[in-house]
Amino acid sequence: MNPLLQSVVASLKAGTQTEAIAQIDRVTKFCMDNESDKVFGGWGEDIIRLLVAYHWAKQTLLVD
Repeated sequence: MNPLLQSVVASLKAGTQTEAIAQIDRVTKFCMDNESDKVFGGWGEDIIRLLVAYHWAKQTLLVD
C-alpha cells in the first residue's frame, strides 16, 4: 500500500489532527451534497472522505 495513504488512514482513525479533519469533513460533505451523482457515482461517504484526505495530504486538492 502507498505509504502516504497508510498515513492518511491512520490519521483519520486516530482523529488527532482535529482542524485538518474538520476541513476534510467539510469538503466531503460538500462533495456528497453537491457532486455525488455527477462525479462519485454512488461511492460511500467513507471512500470520498478518504479520497479527499489523501489528496489533501498530497497537496493535489484545490478548495476555493
